[in-house]
Order: sequence, then structure tokens, then C-alpha cells
Amino acid sequence: MTTAPHRQSLPTRLFLVTAIVALPLFGRLAAGCHEEDGLPEVTRCSAESALRWTPDRIAIYDASSFEEVGDGASVAMITGAQGSDMVGLELTVFGDAIPGCIEARLGLDGYFDEAGPLRLETNADGSASVLVYGLAELAGPSRATATVGDLSVAFDVDVVR
Repeated sequence: MTTAPHRQSLPTRLFLVTAIVALPLFGRLAAGCHEEDGLPEVTRCSAESALRWTPDRIAIYDASSFEEVGDGASVAMITGAQGSDMVGLELTVFGDAIPGCIEARLGLDGYFDEAGPLRLETNADGSASVLVYGLAELAGPSRATATVGDLSVAFDVDVVR
């Protein structure tokens, strides 16, 4: 005997309700988002393993186009998986014997200022990078800054939609 679709058994209904409620939560966890704002997590490491290291060069890239940022550059807003406008920068360091965990600061005035022990991902060219995102409500002028060890860079940029 087949049960009518609208007359599912209690265990089947409970399973369906649980799946409908739980799957979006698991999706957020799997995506690695901050619980409070839905932004991608900054890859961190322990303070004990972070090294104070100075690279040969620092570069900042727009996370939407992966083009290097300089004075007067446009940094584009992107729409995140949760529908929020975000702006992202990638901090890339160049040098010899790049450690996997460094003390660094990356900021975009009015959007985010991320500091502390950051875990770097090694790139094919031997450099290493970390991505940082912040919520973006308004477009307009801003200042992108990065500091690693004794080396700092700063650029006046325009955040655009």
C-alpha cells in the first residue's frame, strides 16, 4: 500500500523538517564563514607559531580580479554566497624562506582591518598569500594598507560596485 504524499509517516516528516533546517547550517559551516557576518574565514594560525619576518616585497591584489592594487586602483565589490556585498584583498609576500605563519596586518579603511597570526598559502611562483574579506555597504574612496615585519605599503583606492 502506498501512502499519499500529504500523509507521510511521522518519522518521514521529522526527517524532512530536520533536513530542511539543518542543511543550510551545514552549508555555512562547510563554506568556512564567520557565524556573525557570513564572510569567508581568514586563515589563521596559532600565535606561538607565527614568525615576525620581513619579506623582500609586499603586494596587495583585488580579490575580485586578482590584479595588483596601486594608487588610484579600483577595488570591486563582489556578492557573497549569502547575498551580501563584500570587498576582498589578497596579501601576497615575496622573499626567501617564507614561513607558513606570519604576524601581519591587512586593512581597507572603512571595510576591515585584519591583524595577527595569518596562515599563508604557497603560490606556484614561490610567493605566499592570504585572502581577507569585509562587508561593503558603500562604494567610495578608501586606503589599502599592509604590514609584514618591517615592511609596509599603502595605496589610495576607489571601492566600486
